[in-house]
Amino acid sequence: AEEFRFNEDFKEKVRILEKQGYAGWRRIRGDGNCFYRSVGFALLDVLFSSANMERRAEIIAVLLNQVTELQAVEGEHEGYDQLRSWLEQRRDGRLLAPHFGGTFQDVLRKVFLDPGSSFDLAVVKVMRHLSASFLKKYADDDTICGGLPFEIIVAAEGWNSVSDFCSRIVLPME
Repeated sequence: AEEFRFNEDFKEKVRILEKQGYAGWRRIRGDGNCFYRSVGFALLDVLFSSANMERRAEIIAVLLNQVTELQAVEGEHEGYDQLRSWLEQRRDGRLLAPHFGGTFQDVLRKVFLDPGSSFDLAVVKVMRHLSASFLKKYADDDTICGGLPFEIIVAAEGWNSVSDFCSRIVLPME
């Protein structure tokens, strides 16, 4: 609220969030990948702070599978290796090996702030591919998006299909 003290509308939104229990926010670099980066950052943050081992293991399995698929298509990539290592360590009950240099939150902030970070790009690609997979899997499901299947929503926006939308909008890196 202090940062936006001259914007009454924004300050009111901040007050509403504070009443709902929010204590802060994190800025995300706005380079066209910001949605996927913010979802990836939040997901990793939850994975590394969550005590729900069963749910954490499910999410880690999905993420590791996606990293494996992307590596098979794109080849070896430092960012995928680092992401895989982080996920495997968390799956195995460890937080981070000393060679990552700091607490998980410190390292996570550092790699997401670095525009050239291969880890950051790997997380963005994984989030983009998971999003595309979800949209394609549920393209005709009318129970997810208020009664409208994704196929109708993308057609209304001028796309030929969910696959067309994913190949032109969701999957290309910015």
